[in-house]
This record gives sequence, C-alpha cells and structure tokens, in this order.
Amino acid sequence: MEQGHSHAFVPNRLCTGSHTLHHACQPVEHIVASVLKVNCFSDSRYSHFPASGNAFRSVRQGWARRAIAGAAEGCVNAVALAGFDRMRALSHGKDPSCCRPFDKKRDGFVLSEGVGLVLLERLQDALDRGAPILAEVLGYGVSSDCYHISSPDPSGIGARLSMQRAIDDAKIGPDDVTYVNAHATSTPTGDIIEATAIREVYGERNIPVSSIKGHIGHLLAAAGSVEAIATVAAIVDAKLPENLNLTECDGGEGIDCLQEVKDWLKPRTAVVNSFGFGGTNASLVLTEFQEK
Repeated sequence: MEQGHSHAFVPNRLCTGSHTLHHACQPVEHIVASVLKVNCFSDSRYSHFPASGNAFRSVRQGWARRAIAGAAEGCVNAVALAGFDRMRALSHGKDPSCCRPFDKKRDGFVLSEGVGLVLLERLQDALDRGAPILAEVLGYGVSSDCYHISSPDPSGIGARLSMQRAIDDAKIGPDDVTYVNAHATSTPTGDIIEATAIREVYGERNIPVSSIKGHIGHLLAAAGSVEAIATVAAIVDAKLPENLNLTECDGGEGIDCLQEVKDWLKPRTAVVNSFGFGGTNASLVLTEFQEK
C-alpha cells in the first residue's frame, strides 16, 4: 500500500489530530462561522501546511475567492521543554549558535513560538484590486511515513513523496525548482534524512538548500507558516537565506547547504518543506509573480 495522504477535515469543526488543551480556532469559529467556512487543523509541527494547502485548493477549485491560512504556537513552557528533552530532541548548547541545521555538530533544536498568517486569493481578483502580489502558490503535496510516532522513515520516502507530489501538482519538473527551504530542525537524524530525500528528488545538481531555524528556532506548528512567509520574502528580495551557524555541512554531496546569503537569479521557484511527528509531511511550491 502506498504511503500517502492521511488528513481529513470537517468544515466548521475541529479536525482529528493531536489536539491541544485549548483549541485556538474556537473563538474564530464563534465570530465568523455564520458567514465564513472555518477549517482547523491541529497537527504537531506543521499545522500551517494543511491549512495553506486546503486554502490553496479551495481557491484554485473555485470553492472560495479568498482564504486566510496560518498557524500559531505558544509552547515554551516547562512541560514542553521536559518532553522534548526526554526525547533527546533539544540542543543542550549554551550559546546562541546551538541551533545549527545541517551542521556536523548539531545536537537538537531550540524551541520557540510565534504565529504566521497568509492571504490567498484568485490571481484575477488580486489584479483587479491592484494588490501587490508577492508570490504565487503553484502546488501542494502531502504524505505519511507510517513508520514511527516521532522519528521519520530513515529512507526519506515521506519527504520525497511530499516534494514530488507538490511538484507534480504544480505541473513543473524538479529542474524547475531553484531553492529548497528545508524543514531541517538541527536534529542529528532528521536533517540528514531530509538532505537525502532532497538529493533523490532534485538530483546531484547542487540545488541551494537552507533552513531558517538557525535564525528563529523551531516554532513547531507555526514553523511552516513563518518559513513560507520567509520564502516569499526571499522571492521578493531575490536573496537566498543562509543556514545560520553552519560551519561544516553534513548534508552530503549534490546539494548546496548555503553558508551565506546569495543572490537568487531567475527563475525564482521554491519548494518549502514542513514535517511533523508521526511521519506527517507537506510541501508547497512557491514562485515569483510575473506579469504576462
């Protein structure tokens, strides 16, 4: 049986998943559910991507003209820190550079919190109202490892499938992608598995790869939203962000783990990865807007 999409959503109801004690979407539902459709996804470490993917597909299919998608996380507390430390997922470094995705000396992530929201709408509507179009969403892909409650499949099949499905959904090829914003959290196993999957999808052509978690830490459910926004900013600025704190790359041959900010030449098309516990994986394809 092929590993694949394992999400379900119910309009105006909470989704099945790893729910927290206080459902953040309930106040929103009470305010707008009478006039708007509200879908809530509660899934550790990547809730934004099913939200954005569902919003993207709703707009693309004509089910909605506009959609707001995003995620929030507020988890820096003793219980969360103790749990992640028990899993040996946290860095024990004492200096600000201890979160170092893809570095040979990485030993875990740094927990952080935040929120990110994006507005998606039909291209023609944005053009009609003269909106500044920052980027376009071309495709969305998801997969499930079906392997372990917290560890990714060592083969990288889940990451590989989510990226390939997003590319297929965008109706482009792997060679059209010129940057990967990686999920890489600075854990010893996760980063190298993702690097292997990236190499298998895009080939050994030194595609630029970076994770901004060295800058901001790991926002868990909100990580994907903030990192997608950062990728949009990179598209607008035509700059590729570096892997902060990276001194010696452990990503293997065939990918370019960026150690400094670089100019991003056209075409500016990116795949953004966000992976979660239990082997849940999602990828978005973003590209620069070009007026025809």
